[in-house]
Amino acid sequence: MVSAVACRAGESIRYAAERASPHGRGALSRSQARWVRGHYVVDMAPAFDQAWAEAVCAVCDPVCESANVGFVRQILTQPSGGVSALLWEAEPLLFADRYPDSRIIEAYGPDWPPHCVDYWIYINAESREARFSVEGLEPDNDLVQLTGDGLQDGPTLARVLAQILRVAAPGP
Repeated sequence: MVSAVACRAGESIRYAAERASPHGRGALSRSQARWVRGHYVVDMAPAFDQAWAEAVCAVCDPVCESANVGFVRQILTQPSGGVSALLWEAEPLLFADRYPDSRIIEAYGPDWPPHCVDYWIYINAESREARFSVEGLEPDNDLVQLTGDGLQDGPTLARVLAQILRVAAPGP
């Protein structure tokens, strides 16, 4: 969802964007604004960029490491630079040993073991949502609302990962 804010009389585009942003950060240039009925209108979309992903992963990585299943992380981006997904890949044999009730071996049948066991978080910047898609263990809620601020979204996503992996959640 993209929202917009109009500049007030005598207000700079930068100030209008900062005023409208819930975190005090907004669009910074005229190229991110458009002229509508005598006013600049600044499009405000969350910044799900590399910096956002690094802030989220700083909280989620320790949760995944505590599962002790050999998770390796990747950050997937769109050509525009926006993050489209976060992926943690577990070592299948370690995962099956740690979570025998996951029935992961039976799920793969004769194709066991796979290259990895995937834990995806798909990012939808427009709707400000993250969707979990995991193998072996199921989340209670696979859809999470995001703010666009990695320092806030990281703990939120890490708590869901901790619930799925049955490990301690990060502190407040």
